[in-house]
Amino acid sequence: MARPSAVIPISAEAGSAEPARPGLTEARGGRVPADVMAVDDRGAAVRLIDLVDRPTALALVYYSCEHVCPLVLGALGALTETMDLAPGRDYRLITMSFDPADTAADAATARTNYTKPLGPAVPDAAWAFLTASADDIARLTEALGFHFERHSHGFIHPSVLIILEPGGRISSYIHVSRTSYGVGYPVTFPPGTLSAALRRAASGATGVEDAAPLLFCYPGEPPAQARFFGLMTAMGAGTLVLMALFFVYLSTLGKRPSPGGGG
Repeated sequence: MARPSAVIPISAEAGSAEPARPGLTEARGGRVPADVMAVDDRGAAVRLIDLVDRPTALALVYYSCEHVCPLVLGALGALTETMDLAPGRDYRLITMSFDPADTAADAATARTNYTKPLGPAVPDAAWAFLTASADDIARLTEALGFHFERHSHGFIHPSVLIILEPGGRISSYIHVSRTSYGVGYPVTFPPGTLSAALRRAASGATGVEDAAPLLFCYPGEPPAQARFFGLMTAMGAGTLVLMALFFVYLSTLGKRPSPGGGG
C-alpha cells in the first residue's frame, strides 16, 4: 500500500490575484453552483445539485491516485458501517473527480472497488461516483474553496469531506482524524463528528471550523526515485540472505570434530 502523505498546514488566501496554492479556503454558508454538470459512472449527464436532495458528504478526489485518495474512499466506505445513520435514507455520499481526464469508466471502477465489499447496506443511489469537465470542476472547486495543483505524477490537494445541506448550501468541512493513523485504514474520519455534521446540515445549521490539521495528498515519487528505493530494498534483502548463509556456515563449523580429537 502506498504511504500516506504527511500533514502540513497549507491554506490558500482568499482574494489573492495569483493562483491559489493547494489548500482549503472554507466557504461555509456558500452554495454549490446550480449549473454545475457531471457525468455518473454509467455515462449519464446529471446536474450535481439534483443529487444533493438530503444531507450529503462530498469527497473530491482523482481516480488514478495511488496515495491518499484511495484511503479516503476506503475510510468513507467504512463509515457507512459504523455511523448511526443509514446511507441513502438519512444522507448521501458523492465522490467527484477533479481530474477532467477521468472518465465514466474510471468512476465505475471506483464504484466497484469501494461499494462491492459493503454489500446491500449501501444502495447504488446512496453513493454517486462522478466526473466532470474542466470548466465545471473549476467552478465547483472555486465555490467550495478547494485548491489543487497538477504535477507530472498527479495532483497536490487537501483531503477533506465537504458537508452539504439539501439544496447545495455548504454546511461544514471535516478533516481527516489521525486517531488511528497507521492502524487499519491510515486515513479515518470520526463517525460521531460526521453524524453530527450531517444532522446539522439536515437542520440547516452551519458548522464551525475544524481545528484538526489538513491532510494533503501528494503525487508519487518520480520513476528514478522509485527504482532507487526498489534497488535499496533488494540490496537489503540480499544482505539478510548472506547473513543467514554465514550463520549456517558458522553453525556447521561448530559441529565439526576438532583435528586430532578422538582416540
